[in-house]
Amino acid sequence: KEDEIAHYKDLLHFEGYKDAYLTPRSVVNPRIMYTYDFMNGDLALLARIYPDLFDVYSIGKSTEGREIMAFTFGKGSKKVILCGSMHAREYIATNFLMYMADSYALSYVNNEIRDGYNVRELLDSVSFIIVPMVNPDGINLVQNGYDSTQNPENVKNMPANQYGARGWKATVNGVDLNNNFDCLWRPKGTAPSFGGYAGPYAASEPETRAMQKLIDETDFEILASFHAQGQVLYWMDPNCNQELVGKFSPYIDRICREIGYEKMPSDGEKGYSGYMTDYVRYFKQKMAMTLELCPYIGDYPYPESNFDAIAYPIRNIGYILAVIAKTL
Repeated sequence: KEDEIAHYKDLLHFEGYKDAYLTPRSVVNPRIMYTYDFMNGDLALLARIYPDLFDVYSIGKSTEGREIMAFTFGKGSKKVILCGSMHAREYIATNFLMYMADSYALSYVNNEIRDGYNVRELLDSVSFIIVPMVNPDGINLVQNGYDSTQNPENVKNMPANQYGARGWKATVNGVDLNNNFDCLWRPKGTAPSFGGYAGPYAASEPETRAMQKLIDETDFEILASFHAQGQVLYWMDPNCNQELVGKFSPYIDRICREIGYEKMPSDGEKGYSGYMTDYVRYFKQKMAMTLELCPYIGDYPYPESNFDAIAYPIRNIGYILAVIAKTL
């Protein structure tokens, strides 16, 4: 609602707010259509409530000039990169990543043990670098329609699936970001569309370049990319050093046991790539995985009203990844 959006924008300034408003508490509501404005307001408020846990910044700008927001969460020297909503209609991943950081922060200040995990000990040892909305322009398109974009006619002239704007997967340029990374890239698709077009060349999109720069310049142990749908975990491809299979497989087995996801055999084909996780494994030799949230329902957004059902099984994923990162 407009008044809610205005409220979140006001939170960026914090002028005139009482100290009681900034006491540790739940901030994020993941059971709504979670917009770019909501996310930015919540990030600003979380950084104000938990100044020792959150550091919020931008890693670049999208095609339409939106800041691609990121935040470092935690205090440890070991680092884990988490990102979500690379595909526009899969913005439920943003809901989850924001909810996860919000709930973990409250558990940290309360010094809680959650399902056997000592939250404070883990967040004092490991830091998460989280990019909750990699494709903000695409998400705006899905949530608010073609006319909310800067060039509506250009987007309307691209091929769409049966759900129109609600089924959009790509950027407003019609590029599927997860086929656009500069790792064994090759052309896919013939023209910009709602999904499946790899772009005119590798790393053609500013969103791709922002993520590549973050990956290149960060010393991290694990990268996890959150998508939807399927409740499966992709973790390996045939293009990378296959010694990583033996090294990482036991850790992936542990993750799948705890969250109940199926361990998939591969997320790539020989000689064909462009995926972000391939880029990480190929150039950084690090553990990289894609977690497909939600049961499959169709090529449109997963309903936010079902958030609790999909979040509960995977609620501990951050703790699990932190424990693994400490051992790598």
